[in-house]
Amino acid sequence: MRCTWIIALGCCCACGAAVGPVAEQTGSSTTADATSSTSAGASGNGTTIGTSVGSSSSTSGESTASSDSGVFVPGFDQGGDVDCSLWQQDCPRGQKCMPWANDGGNSWNSTRCTPIAPDPHDVGEPCTVEGSGVSGIDDCRLGAMCFDVDPDTLMGTCVALCTGSPNDPQCAGTCEFCTISDEGSLTVCLPTCDPLAPSCDDDEVCVAIDDGFQCAPIPNLTAGLGEPCEFPNQCTAGLQCIAADVVGGCGDGISCCSPVCDTAAGFDCDAVLPGTVCVPWYAQPPSDGCVTPTLGVCALPG
Repeated sequence: MRCTWIIALGCCCACGAAVGPVAEQTGSSTTADATSSTSAGASGNGTTIGTSVGSSSSTSGESTASSDSGVFVPGFDQGGDVDCSLWQQDCPRGQKCMPWANDGGNSWNSTRCTPIAPDPHDVGEPCTVEGSGVSGIDDCRLGAMCFDVDPDTLMGTCVALCTGSPNDPQCAGTCEFCTISDEGSLTVCLPTCDPLAPSCDDDEVCVAIDDGFQCAPIPNLTAGLGEPCEFPNQCTAGLQCIAADVVGGCGDGISCCSPVCDTAAGFDCDAVLPGTVCVPWYAQPPSDGCVTPTLGVCALPG
């Protein structure tokens, strides 16, 4: 059974269902940590609304408002028991700095130097790990790691580690963003998805993670239209988990599931969620073409 991330965006290879903020994964993938902060940026009547969805950021940092997107971006706290730097790749020649679980558990919690395979695989190519998906030993090239590992075959796909720095993370791919999780012991470049044209697998949903969108596993317990949600990937397809005071009529929940919409298509939010209108997600739409620039979400006006 392949691991699935924890809605907390923490990672647990032994768990079969998501139970905590975004949903889990270990030798597979992760996205945030035990309390992932997801956000919806929306601007209404000239005012940007940053709607923090989770509890605290999985990266154990404080949330700060992003001036470009209107979303809350988690701060960064390296944390953990770190032996080498994923950012600087400061291991001896012939070795690479890799995330691993130094406690024999199922979640990355530290880094260490491991040998680079004689004929390493490049990003996007199939790969194999030694022992488990969190051993830190694989046959990917320097600056990459084997991700989304099947615990039975120990095979996955090479993905790039982030470059730059914790305060200025970079990814080479245009439609990729750096995901920092597990207290800074995992820093990987993962593809962006578009909520209005999702390319996720059947068992995944496209959700807001930090200030981007990413495919995340669907947990066992899901929430429907207008229902309270605790985790960013808890809402069913076509919905996003945003702050309850932005949606209205959601009971006692801190966050609620609201439909995404296209501000250029005249979507009638009021017919779906009474009192709401299609509010732009971005204060300043990105120009990279990765997400529909007219992306919106049904929210209260004003």
